[in-house]
Amino acid sequence: MKRVLFVISFTMIASQAVALVAQEPFTIPSSKAISGLIERVETHYDARSKQNERLFMNETFQEYFNKAKPGEIFHAENFRKEPVTMDNSELTQSWRDEAALALDGKPSPVVYVKGKKSVILNGQEDFYQHFYLHSPIAIAKRIAKAKIYEAIQNNWQRLKNTDFNDQLDCSDARNCKGFDDVVLKNKMPEDFFFSYPLSVKNNSGNYIFEFQGLGYVEVSKTLKSGRVIFGVGYLNDNNRPERGSENLRTDVEAGLAPPPKPSDAPAPDSTTPKE
Repeated sequence: MKRVLFVISFTMIASQAVALVAQEPFTIPSSKAISGLIERVETHYDARSKQNERLFMNETFQEYFNKAKPGEIFHAENFRKEPVTMDNSELTQSWRDEAALALDGKPSPVVYVKGKKSVILNGQEDFYQHFYLHSPIAIAKRIAKAKIYEAIQNNWQRLKNTDFNDQLDCSDARNCKGFDDVVLKNKMPEDFFFSYPLSVKNNSGNYIFEFQGLGYVEVSKTLKSGRVIFGVGYLNDNNRPERGSENLRTDVEAGLAPPPKPSDAPAPDSTTPKE
């Protein structure tokens, strides 16, 4: 199996990776600049996964409100729970963390519905709509999903022969029947999630999302810049020697360095001079 390692900086217009390892700043003047791409991804994204996210977050919001004291200002770190303390998958844990960040800095237990103050009594309000949907973390995730989808298309010639592609037989991702079903209804809903630990470790305020087995997306806290980091093969759970190649070494066994973590390189908003 091929091992692919490259960092892709993304701009307003889709661009190919110019080198195996490359970093360049980019700017998104407004969310409208990539609204078409975001709409495509969100439209074709797995509907059940989106519904599960909404239901789970509403339950999480209610839990957080019940835990908070009246008038208390939310601080995400005080309300989220570490994965080791819960029987949660990384995906559902990420939803809990996103809910905590969406509430960060907001008072409890009051919500505003249609411009009127409404005290929470029975948990029937759509907290997902009011607290999450238009929050910075939600916007960052929509950008991240759209950009990694775009990056997969742009770099399909490199990805199609790696462990990431175990279903599609096509040379052009943009004219590939079933591409959206595989990526947006199969792989991404299960393996793409917000990483609170990596975001905190980065200590820049940026939002970091993991695509398990593929790489990361880092979106700046200003929602104006970001980068996609790929590392295929080393992290892929489906990476198995082909029949008759049992003696082949894995990337790690061969002494190759693992893909870079988001914190291993300058943050998207940095002004590191080009080499």
